[in-house]
Amino acid sequence: MTAPQYTPVTEPLPLARELIAAASVSRDSNAAAASVCEAALLAAGFTLERGVYRDARGVEKVNLLARLGPDPSPDRPGFVWLGHTDVVPANDWTGPGGAFEPTVTDDRLYGRGACDMKGPVACAIAAAARLHAASQQPGGEPLTAPLWIGLTADEEIGFEGAKELVTRSTAYPELRQANPPGIIGEPTSLTAVHAHKGSHLLTATARGVAGHSSTTDGVNANLKLLPFLTDLLPLIRRTETDPALQNPTFDPPGLSWNLTLSDGGTVLNITPERATATIYSRPVPGVDDGPLVARFHALAAEHGLESTDDRHAGPFRTHPNAAYPVSVRRLLNQSEPRTVCYGTDGGVFAGPTDRGGGGLTNLLVLGPGDIAQAHTAAEFITLDQLARGCDLYETLFRRYCL
Repeated sequence: MTAPQYTPVTEPLPLARELIAAASVSRDSNAAAASVCEAALLAAGFTLERGVYRDARGVEKVNLLARLGPDPSPDRPGFVWLGHTDVVPANDWTGPGGAFEPTVTDDRLYGRGACDMKGPVACAIAAAARLHAASQQPGGEPLTAPLWIGLTADEEIGFEGAKELVTRSTAYPELRQANPPGIIGEPTSLTAVHAHKGSHLLTATARGVAGHSSTTDGVNANLKLLPFLTDLLPLIRRTETDPALQNPTFDPPGLSWNLTLSDGGTVLNITPERATATIYSRPVPGVDDGPLVARFHALAAEHGLESTDDRHAGPFRTHPNAAYPVSVRRLLNQSEPRTVCYGTDGGVFAGPTDRGGGGLTNLLVLGPGDIAQAHTAAEFITLDQLARGCDLYETLFRRYCL
């Protein structure tokens, strides 16, 4: 059987449009978007591993890990570009066209994922296609080091695709062993980011008994939660004020312990049987939040509550003065190192291997598009950012792979 033939895509806009049209909201499968990427990567000469898994609801998800060029060597480890193909919901879309109907107007590409991050994905694949096309020309330069492109699912809901990739992919160990410099392609307006916060979910649950509020048959779970909240407040305030829990290179510098409450109740004359207090924490590089988390669980136990702990991903940091970050900032004419408070798959890919992380220690977050546009009701990326992003990635790919 003859393998399918694909036309290489060397400009990002057509591919970005095709990806936006392949709807891949995280609650649904990303298989259609992954297939678009797979075809484009194969056309660009990559060999590819397609990893399929099912999420907690049984929905099929697809990861891709592709490689172009020769095997890595100690002195030529290559380069890696990492991104995701899932997007957030678009139920409130107000932009031109539909959320999954890519529309170009006023030098902008609109659509869900245009900025976060189907635009950047298109830039990376198109840049790689240019590199491969040039190498195939008479007198063209062959790659002397490998280029990897990794694309995950479920980045928007707990980084589950990245976790699957680093723990279950048969192709990933080679990448981990090579440990090349690389990019997490989230939108940064094409500035280099060397560190971001992590993602950590803490939950305390009170159990009551449902009953009609006109009787004494019920036990209100909210009332069981109140004493715990009283004791928890000083702990939250400490995260805002204790210098030991701050990293001044971030704004805000702390762990951002955001408290939300829920009892699931919709009927006012029924006592709620379950109430939860949830802390969404953003761990900061260089700060040990272990004692703080232990105190959260201890307080929950003291008040007879159940507690859970789900560390989605740790913080991400590459030393800003290492050779690779410095060289990229010089290329960008960027004078100062930069950090951001949002998270990426970098917390997984750069995480220590003894905690299930990917062990890649030489990464930066760097992508086209303004993060202020991500997840918005009229998400867009400018055509200028698309063009410049593709050119920048091509420059980096050439620098480290030719």
